[in-house]
Amino acid sequence: MDTSQQKNKALLPGDAIEAIAYLDDQSDFDSIINVQSCYVVNNYASTPQRRYMPAVPHKSCLRIGKVTSFVPITNCNIPDHYYSFADFSVLEIRMRPQKMLTDYIGRIEKNEHTTTRSGKKLKKITIKDER
Repeated sequence: MDTSQQKNKALLPGDAIEAIAYLDDQSDFDSIINVQSCYVVNNYASTPQRRYMPAVPHKSCLRIGKVTSFVPITNCNIPDHYYSFADFSVLEIRMRPQKMLTDYIGRIEKNEHTTTRSGKKLKKITIKDER
């Protein structure tokens, strides 16, 4: 491991993790955290990932608050973007344990509104895989 990796262990390969905070603290974090930047995060709590529509496939998430600190990681070759796209064959697997927020590359073939026999409104969307 070179010096920069020893100093910033966050640069080692791994998974993305979601951070959550109270809405009242949003303005505090908006003034500290910059988009397309990386940070070493200290003084947070680790909690189980939310069950519905998690942003990344990780078992835990970070709960950040007023005592959480962010130390910028600079002068490193960190990619600007990370995508975890899924093609059609993987969608069912991602939906099994919980509903995972997923980007899907495809084309909408048909978009229709219908009503079930019990009177519930239903929207049907047919998506064609773009492989």
